[in-house]
Amino acid sequence: MINAWETWACAAHFVSRYGTDAPLRAAARSDELLAASDLAGAQAFASIVRRINELVAKPSSTLH
Repeated sequence: MINAWETWACAAHFVSRYGTDAPLRAAARSDELLAASDLAGAQAFASIVRRINELVAKPSSTLH
């Protein structure tokens, strides 16, 4: 299992590489791993998808 820092790093990499397609690409990888019975890998990518969604989410309010 990967730690929280690695999850955020992977999420940032996916966003940098795939832009708005990042959540779909990571979710597809999670599905591939699940189909291959790699439950730990699928869970790791599910966590990465959640972090990607946090990174690309629009702020709900102003910071000021």
